[in-house]
Amino acid sequence: MEFRIPFGRVMNIEPGTVLSSVRVSIQDSADSWVVTGELTSGEYTVEDSFAVYTAKKTVSAVSGKNISMGVETSLENAEYQWYHDGKIISGANDKSYFAEAVSPEDEGLYTVKITSSGGVVREAEICQIEKVYVTAGTGDINGDGAVNIADAVTLQSYLLRRLERRDIFDDLSDITGDESTDIFDMIALRTYLTSKEKA
Repeated sequence: MEFRIPFGRVMNIEPGTVLSSVRVSIQDSADSWVVTGELTSGEYTVEDSFAVYTAKKTVSAVSGKNISMGVETSLENAEYQWYHDGKIISGANDKSYFAEAVSPEDEGLYTVKITSSGGVVREAEICQIEKVYVTAGTGDINGDGAVNIADAVTLQSYLLRRLERRDIFDDLSDITGDESTDIFDMIALRTYLTSKEKA
């Protein structure tokens, strides 16, 4: 069995501090915290360590849109390097990364390598861009690259609350341009599809 004791963060001991010895008591929480044993080690040097608080997210996007991502750690000072599918992203050296005007080439996994001032390195998976849709524009609510009856079905499901806002491209669903997605957008979409069939 292996366990780690974060001396630096929990006990506020500076990295590099040499402890002449370390003794750990093992207690049984089910038996009034009775001490059941002890572990003792010799000299130990406190290592630098840090926590990464950011969880990986998975997103989809419309081509041309921007996606921002970032990492939060317990460090005040650190060096950062971002990667896309394991390949270094030149110039991406901040705690946040901004993917501008994404295209299908930007799909994939984004990770960041974090290096503490003491030289400790950790890599974290931050964002998976699952799909970048090349859409037909306003009315292409499901983002499949065409405006057709499938978009009307998607919009209807959303209006009936069978879908969440994240399930539609809401910036393409405001067909009437009134800054809301409602029944009037459905009417406009059906009118467009009917005129398209007659043409």
